[in-house]
Amino acid sequence: MRRLIYILLFFVRPATAQEMTYAYADSLTYAQYRAHDFAGLKQTVHEALGQGIDFFYLRMRAGILAYEKHRYEYAIPHFEKAQAMNPADTLITEYLYYSYVFAGRITQALEYAAVAPEAFREKVKYAEKKMETVSVTAGALLTDNIAANENSVILNPEDMYSQSLFSGNMLYGSVLAQGRTTNRLRLYGGVSVFSTNSLGVVQTPFAVQQESLNNEHVQGNFALDYAFGKNKDWTLSAGLGFYRVNKSELTLVFDSANPGPPHTEIRTQTMQSPAGVVSLARRFRYVQPVIGIAAARLGGTRQFQAEAGLALFPTGSSGFYVYGSAAYLKNGNNAQTVFTGKIGGRISDRLWFETTGSFGDMSNYIASNGFLVYNTFDPVKMNLGADLRIRAGKLEIIPGYRFQQRERSVLHFSSPDVSNATQSDYYNHILTTSFLWKF
Repeated sequence: MRRLIYILLFFVRPATAQEMTYAYADSLTYAQYRAHDFAGLKQTVHEALGQGIDFFYLRMRAGILAYEKHRYEYAIPHFEKAQAMNPADTLITEYLYYSYVFAGRITQALEYAAVAPEAFREKVKYAEKKMETVSVTAGALLTDNIAANENSVILNPEDMYSQSLFSGNMLYGSVLAQGRTTNRLRLYGGVSVFSTNSLGVVQTPFAVQQESLNNEHVQGNFALDYAFGKNKDWTLSAGLGFYRVNKSELTLVFDSANPGPPHTEIRTQTMQSPAGVVSLARRFRYVQPVIGIAAARLGGTRQFQAEAGLALFPTGSSGFYVYGSAAYLKNGNNAQTVFTGKIGGRISDRLWFETTGSFGDMSNYIASNGFLVYNTFDPVKMNLGADLRIRAGKLEIIPGYRFQQRERSVLHFSSPDVSNATQSDYYNHILTTSFLWKF
């Protein structure tokens, strides 16, 4: 019977959009709403609003059907209009709040809940100030870089000697926390520790010297996001990072005070480097452009970085997104470019995914407000990966995988003061698991 009413309404539809009436718009949108005809309802609403026909149930039906279809950005303005027409409707209040949330407009949702009735705030467990999440991550980088090179010949016939530091397997861990002091201000902090096995090699025409070494890297980060604007759709972000790297390598030492033969020596250098990042993003209905700059002094070299990116939300929901960015990095005297792409979304209520790829010379490239910095001894040239987010109540388990291409270097010395480098690629596999707790 419901389908029959809808068909009859279709056939008695006025011949032109100019003949739309309030009664007809009410009847047709009700039938389309009951039939879950989202495309037809959108068209009718468009025609009705074009002729100045606007009423509570028109907006409510459009909003609810869009919400059920996960078209949250389309639903939001209709729920906003419906609530303005009938502020006492608690159903619309709840629909609008969760539309903000599922569209990824978290600050707008919090600001909305802050002025909502107390019963609603209790229902959604709204709190003005709180710790939001804490996460712990453990990971391992696996590579055959040492095994493939520990017996290789790196000395050229014309070399006085050659040396290299071959990076091997790495273990790391991190602890990150996220909270907010107000609805508009969100804070982040974290500490990460990395430990890398390495092999130092020195070859001369007469001998080969090798030493197993361990290199450590510790970093601390702090960042904030501040949302502003009429709809809180502007976000200003800033991040500060401090990075301490211990680099041990085997080298050949020539002692000018001692005329005897040179000897090998392990030399350790500690580099302490700061970095700062500032970015600005603007959320529109289906896109979010972002621009940012960064400055650092990683590895004793000055860096300046500029980056522009664009996030797309094709369905108007955070349940599916595409992101792309391009960065220009002045790393000492070198000019570098890095391109990054991401695709992510919702598979089910408990399972989300994200795939990512970065390409270019990532030596000292700064990402994620400084929480991710490519200050590795061997520059990363490609980074491909995928993560899953498995939700179980307040706990999220996030396993991840990265396939990474790096570039190793061998120094060839024709004299103690004259050298040149040769490069070659090798590949790493990175496995991570994060446990994130939501408060």
